[in-house]
Amino acid sequence: MAKKTSRCVPWLVYVLNQTLPATDIIVGKRDLSGRHIKLVDGSCVKQHGPKGETLRIHMCYDLTLGRMDEVLVTDHHTAESFQPFAISPGDIYIADAGFGKGINLEYIVSRQADALLRMTPNNVSLAEDPKGHKKINMAQKLDTCKGVIDFTCYVHTKHRKYVPVRIIASRLPEDKIEAALVRKKRKAQKHQSTLKNETLIYAQWVILMTSLDESYSAEELLSLYRARWQIELLFKRIKQFFKVTKIKAATVQHSIALVLLWLIAWSVTERDVIAAEAYLLSKNADMNRFSPWAMSNFFFHRFKALVCCLWLFCFGYDVDLINIYDRLKNHKSARFNQFAQFSFGRLWVLSS
Repeated sequence: MAKKTSRCVPWLVYVLNQTLPATDIIVGKRDLSGRHIKLVDGSCVKQHGPKGETLRIHMCYDLTLGRMDEVLVTDHHTAESFQPFAISPGDIYIADAGFGKGINLEYIVSRQADALLRMTPNNVSLAEDPKGHKKINMAQKLDTCKGVIDFTCYVHTKHRKYVPVRIIASRLPEDKIEAALVRKKRKAQKHQSTLKNETLIYAQWVILMTSLDESYSAEELLSLYRARWQIELLFKRIKQFFKVTKIKAATVQHSIALVLLWLIAWSVTERDVIAAEAYLLSKNADMNRFSPWAMSNFFFHRFKALVCCLWLFCFGYDVDLINIYDRLKNHKSARFNQFAQFSFGRLWVLSS
């Protein structure tokens, strides 16, 4: 059975992409002239056991159409990058700091698209010239009273190559700064490492790098990046309701098939939730009284009940009982079912 399930991976990928939810809701206030905004993110799922493999779920969400564009499941060797996705020319791709590297920005630009990525200065190399001779010290750049910083420079990609990039940095509110500093100190204490002054400075800012020009203001791009939270909510719903955090230890292909089955269940559930919300909107219902989490939970358990009912009807009842008997035959009990014994003896007498 495990081998048959593993061979179903291409078919499961096709089914998943066919069942991904879609709506006709157009978001955003700016006229993008047909350009779509794509949110890209990834999450990990680990197998049970100390030697369990780690799988990575890659998702690309079309914020303009309000639908999931692509979903991929790979092993842990495939890092967070844009290469697994089919990059559409002209679209704008938004991702978090895990994707914030010069090589990823260059890849998007080479596909005639644009990128808006959060970055950590410790993971990138910035320079004032295309040769990379005059390095930029971001800690000094951020040592200012300004709330927003916007400048252009060059970012290192690979093989000493630098490409043009625009850097936008926005200072966090005071309460957010305190929370960020507490997280950094707690993480350093956990790993028994020493915090650098630069790390404490970077924690007070949201730093973005983009290939978009000055026709997009810094405020617009910062507001656009905040929309990335939509895909974070998707991962949260998947892991909270469907418990896709740890799976049974098996081969990588079998685990990929299992995760794909869970994602198909999630996509069907999301389609039902979207249809329910569209119905409520058509009836002018007060949407503040309906929790999206409760709706997702309800439709998931409804789908689960339907699958269980279909399973009972599609599989032979006698075969299912035989499997149950095989599991119960080693459990000894002093209980004696006289009615079953009498019925069996009566049937034997009548048949003879």
